[in-house]
Amino acid sequence: MKHVLLPLLLLPAPLRLLAADSTIPAPVNIPALPKTASGWRTGAKVLVYTGLTAVTYRFGDAAIRRFTQSKLTAPERDVSRAISHLGEDRYAWMACGALTVAGFCRRNERMRHTSAIWAGGLALSDFATGRLKYGIQRHRPSSGSAYNSFDGPGGPRRHTSFSSAHTATAFATATAFALAYREKRWVAPVSYGLASLVGASRITNNAHWASDVLVGAAIGHLSVRASDWLYRKVGEGRARSKAKKVVAF
Repeated sequence: MKHVLLPLLLLPAPLRLLAADSTIPAPVNIPALPKTASGWRTGAKVLVYTGLTAVTYRFGDAAIRRFTQSKLTAPERDVSRAISHLGEDRYAWMACGALTVAGFCRRNERMRHTSAIWAGGLALSDFATGRLKYGIQRHRPSSGSAYNSFDGPGGPRRHTSFSSAHTATAFATATAFALAYREKRWVAPVSYGLASLVGASRITNNAHWASDVLVGAAIGHLSVRASDWLYRKVGEGRARSKAKKVVAF
């Protein structure tokens, strides 16, 4: 089992470098986010994360693949395949839809907030990973090709390793709940822990290189943060509009 969990070391720590906070006030009943760090600090975090991903690509992808595929046992492979299903896009959309219905039926603003930023993040991450997959056309490790094998945008559209859509979906889901329920300290560790398991499973399943997973995690995380920023902006606009109507009345 340790060979299944080893790739987890690649994910949580560097991902936290991208967790720049928003300054947008929250709608009613949703915890406001703390003040953001200065622009240069956010830029530094992005640069460090990008550097870690580049180093993983150049020096880690092939070595991690060799290690996991040489050490993995049959039961570990079965566990890894089962975990990988948690990152399937269709299940995330189904769960998001159910949460949306529940939020409106119960008139629960927190649930509506979660489902809204979740849906927006899933849409953004789906778009981004799709463009990268067919624009870069990186060969999967299971193809037997080297880690640096790419077909480019003019390729046969058979090789879609970069980036990991399963990981992007898992981290979009984790980020949506971590942001919406940030005052509950157990939510973020559990959410990101499950998402990291999905990312690790894509490596141990020989479906993605480690750098594919790191990029997918960043895409999912940032997609939901962008969706959350937009949601709060819309909430601000509605609040100002209502305030103007009250004053005019």
